[in-house]
Amino acid sequence: MKSQTSGKRTCCRFVPIRFSLRAALILLTIIGVFAGWFTNRVHQQKKAIAWIESLGGDAIYRYQSPSAGKQTAPTWAVRLFGIDYFATIETVNLKAAHYRSGGEEVDLSPLRGLPCLRKLCLTGTRIKDITPLSSLRNLTDLNLGITNVSNVMPLKHLSKLANLDLSKTDVEDLTP
Repeated sequence: MKSQTSGKRTCCRFVPIRFSLRAALILLTIIGVFAGWFTNRVHQQKKAIAWIESLGGDAIYRYQSPSAGKQTAPTWAVRLFGIDYFATIETVNLKAAHYRSGGEEVDLSPLRGLPCLRKLCLTGTRIKDITPLSSLRNLTDLNLGITNVSNVMPLKHLSKLANLDLSKTDVEDLTP
């Protein structure tokens, strides 16, 4: 007598997931929008870092700061995509950047590409307009000593700002 079982396995059946074409396109669109937004953020960070380095400044990633732990991204992924996809800039030091700017006033607008920036040192940098800093909502430490800054109104919405150095500046009115 032969067994009446067919060759099908019943214990390990996979239930196929069904998507309509519309649902698949919507999901693909959502993934594409997120990937585009994220890639744009990375591109802005890379542009800001290149600008900082062109002025002789330093940019420190969050995992490099003493308060943070080690890098959590896999090494192979960092080599493949670059560190900017896995880490954000926490500290920027543009101390005395006017030497590299040729004595001209430094435009701070590239710093808008660093929304996670927490510490910024602009001591001795030739700046006057700090309006671009108003978009840095995570800024906690800002050093504007020995600059030509006279108006700090753009900083009024920076609620996390805990330390502000205005030594040897032209600032007279500190009211927001």
